[in-house]
Amino acid sequence: ALGNRLVFINVVRHPLFMVIQQTLNMERLVNNARDIQVHFEYNGAELPYYTLGWEDLFFKSNPVERAIYTMHYQERARQRVLKEFEESVGEENRPIFIEIPFEHFVKAPEPYLEQIYIAADTMAGKKTAREMRRQRVPRANIVDGIPLSIYKRCGWVPPEKGLSEAEEYEKRRQFVVEQGASKHALSVLDKLCIQYEKCPNN
Repeated sequence: ALGNRLVFINVVRHPLFMVIQQTLNMERLVNNARDIQVHFEYNGAELPYYTLGWEDLFFKSNPVERAIYTMHYQERARQRVLKEFEESVGEENRPIFIEIPFEHFVKAPEPYLEQIYIAADTMAGKKTAREMRRQRVPRANIVDGIPLSIYKRCGWVPPEKGLSEAEEYEKRRQFVVEQGASKHALSVLDKLCIQYEKCPNN
């Protein structure tokens, strides 16, 4: 109904900066009564909705592999839905899609903010500047986040002094190796990383 007056802002994250939290989710939420996601029955077991179509792979995977494959299949689904939606509404009524890679935004937010200002026909004010300072944006290092307790529960740890950003990425990949990811799962993760780094807005 809103057509091109609608603006979708989609924040995406680097897979290596999601994999620890996703692994914890697989350990803590799957088969847990606190998990309120939609499930379906498969071979006598209840599986989360996002495993539809790769149930056997999910069954035989360990938590870190499940995290990787979940990111892989959800990204495929996201791309398919976006493509089908764009094709269905046509060029004239197509909403505005702005994809923001988080790790780039927190270091250099202005290009992405400008896209939002233009799309929403607005501009930044004092509240915007205040919130950006509160969120520590821009940051000198992508890992200089806010040490909230919920982030810590989801795997956030303070940056190691003296580590470069490349070493921060490698540390997270090493976590995946130490958690017992198979060669196939590592290959899938590496491809996800390459795909993310080719994001048009990067």
